[in-house]
Amino acid sequence: MLNNRDQMILEKIIEYCRQITETVTRFGADYETYCGDFVYRNACCMCILQIGELVGKLTEEFTTAHTDIPWRSIKA
Repeated sequence: MLNNRDQMILEKIIEYCRQITETVTRFGADYETYCGDFVYRNACCMCILQIGELVGKLTEEFTTAHTDIPWRSIKA
């Protein structure tokens, strides 16, 4: 069973993923564009950073129930 805290955290993670997708759509999926535009890089990196922080706040009960997801790698 998903508790409210985990659900709220997962919803925030999904929102950050949506923001990354929107950023890539806006700037383009070209690696050179990504490397050459600090605004593009910072927008994506900030979302990734937030996702890593949020993963660390998920309950142990939730993460151990979903061992197919590399939680430590995401957090790192």
